[in-house]
Amino acid sequence: MSTSMGPGQGSAFHNCVLCRYEDLHQGLYLGFKGLRPLTTPQLQHLWHENSLVATTFTNVSNRTAPSTQSVSLFNLGELYTAAAKDVQYAAQNPGSTQSDGVSLALNRQWLFMQANGPGLLYESYLHSLDFMVRWLILQQEVHCCKVMLLA
Repeated sequence: MSTSMGPGQGSAFHNCVLCRYEDLHQGLYLGFKGLRPLTTPQLQHLWHENSLVATTFTNVSNRTAPSTQSVSLFNLGELYTAAAKDVQYAAQNPGSTQSDGVSLALNRQWLFMQANGPGLLYESYLHSLDFMVRWLILQQEVHCCKVMLLA
């Protein structure tokens, strides 16, 4: 079984993964079956307030110099999605102004993804899901909790 991808397949795969991530991010925020924004104060704080400190890379003279920015979980997820799309475009179009002759290791969007995805973003999603499960149990919505855990 070969794991190599033919021309264009990598792009289609990454587009599919990015779209799925974006759907999950927005679904966690708005609900997967109809729009129902989060109403509990704890989740409102996490998703709406600029309570998370993200690492950014905006220094033009030193591309790897980090700075920080306060963001909400919703905005962090949106920034992560935009960064992933920019990295994908730069990788597929090495001569573009987005790529600008910069290696992936120095690409500010890639650095943003590395600095925030595995730690801050992942932990914030876990915190959000954990709170939702606890809230469902307290509301005696055990059947909803079972569905969430199975998903």
